[in-house]
Amino acid sequence: MDTEFYQREKRMLKRLLTGFVLAGLLTSLPILADERDNKRVITVTYANQWKPYSYGNKEGQAKGILVDIVDFILHQKMGFTVQHIPLPWERAQNMVRNGSYDALITAPTAERQFYFKRTNSTLYRLQWRAYLSTQSSNYQRLKGADNPLTIRDVSCVSLLGDRTSESLYRRFNLDCQSVKDLPLALKMMQMGRVDLFVHSKAIVDQRMMSQNYMGLIEEHPMVLKKVPFVLMVSKYSPYADQLTDAVDRMVMDMAATGEYERFLSKLSQDQAAESD
Repeated sequence: MDTEFYQREKRMLKRLLTGFVLAGLLTSLPILADERDNKRVITVTYANQWKPYSYGNKEGQAKGILVDIVDFILHQKMGFTVQHIPLPWERAQNMVRNGSYDALITAPTAERQFYFKRTNSTLYRLQWRAYLSTQSSNYQRLKGADNPLTIRDVSCVSLLGDRTSESLYRRFNLDCQSVKDLPLALKMMQMGRVDLFVHSKAIVDQRMMSQNYMGLIEEHPMVLKKVPFVLMVSKYSPYADQLTDAVDRMVMDMAATGEYERFLSKLSQDQAAESD
């Protein structure tokens, strides 16, 4: 028998059987803890070096903002047993794409939507902000601008590989110096060697709170970009047909009562406390 055909048929049978289980789940929400079936396991992958969003700790366990969000929805609210798996990001995506693992939480690009089914609800929004050097001679001009990227004759720094920040700089015709890591970029800002730095808010905020940058680097209030993150489920997963709809209904119900907003607010506070 053709091995690929056998594996495909096996996956389809698994999806069918799991579909019956999930259908029962959808008609009985919310699920009490003592009614949970530990055999109902969902595997979710994450980038293993993207702190504070997701990372692997010394014990190899997945930790971070995105892990807490997935665990809250799938485990605490829906009663699944969730295996959180930190991997190099390309491998994490490939393992979900080929059906080895079930899901990931990420931005729903057109390419990803070809391979994965997605929730319509946004589970988290990454923010990109501008950070200003208070030691810069251009500080007051940048601080007073509605959008600091519109100010001319300023110097800026960018992280290699941060495509979101690079696209923002290009949009406003800013030619920035590139550096390889965040500590170097913040050091240049701290010393006043550059005026402006654009990056993910959660990442920079955590670094600023854990290091002695307060008063030397200031966050501009304008949100330059928001990137929605959704749950994306492999089309080969046994949960592919119904899980995204179930998550959408759960998030919608929590949004209606304010529960989800309260959860995200507490998550942000806890993250800040961990950085102190």
